[in-house]
Amino acid sequence: MERGRVKQFWQGSLLIAGLVSFLAVAHVPASEASPISCGQVLGPGGSFSLDSPLTGCSGTAVVVKSAELNLNGHTVTCGSGSDTGIRIEGSGSRVTNGTITGCGFGVDVAGSGGHHVEKVTATDNTTGFVVTTGGDNDLLQNTATDCDYGFVVQVDNNRLSANTAAGNVVSYVINGGNGNDLTDNTAKDSELGFQISSSSTALSGNTAAGNRYGFVVPAGGNELTDNVATSNRSGITVPSGGEGNRLRSNAASGNAVVDVTDENACGRNEWQANTFGLASEACIR
Repeated sequence: MERGRVKQFWQGSLLIAGLVSFLAVAHVPASEASPISCGQVLGPGGSFSLDSPLTGCSGTAVVVKSAELNLNGHTVTCGSGSDTGIRIEGSGSRVTNGTITGCGFGVDVAGSGGHHVEKVTATDNTTGFVVTTGGDNDLLQNTATDCDYGFVVQVDNNRLSANTAAGNVVSYVINGGNGNDLTDNTAKDSELGFQISSSSTALSGNTAAGNRYGFVVPAGGNELTDNVATSNRSGITVPSGGEGNRLRSNAASGNAVVDVTDENACGRNEWQANTFGLASEACIR
């Protein structure tokens, strides 16, 4: 997969690609959805369980619309890197327990929100998990590996908890929306662990280890508390223009070049009770 080209994707391409994929599939009533095959829409309503792997699915492999899907330990494989594995529509959908691979978007969380995605592994996709519309979604104990982007959030008020991202170009991107909450997630062995490009994001108890950059916070008005950055090239970085952030009780140590960096004038961000070795400014605390 060519890594360089995907760094140009943003909200427009995500939303358009998701819409095109959605229009390409056919709706199937809940009573006719077993066994599940490529291209089906499950719901509205009902609970479904995948009874075998889905392989070579084009367009969108499965749409889950206001319904529940247990992948039952099976793998969904896309036909190409322009396809979508699981697209979540409607409200209150639930997707659990399986693997998505070889897709453009592994899991596309859309619709009006309130969805729950748990114990799903997205590997070797352009984007593992993306939240494009809606809000109030929970992504819990999922794994993204060997993707260009592990987890991408573009809308308000979502919660990412106890997820693991490893071997990606960028493991976590908060690219839009306010009020998102990242708790107890891990980013490791990636080019960039956590990139916070939107305001009013709360990060607590997350760990970045073995990345080129652990935490990068180019936006303002965010809060980082009790996070750990270790064995990265650079631990915690607040680039120029990222002002009004509060960084409290974080630990940054054993990073190769610098533990904490603030490219803004002293006082533009609040640093309090952090522990670190090497810092870029004496006023960082």
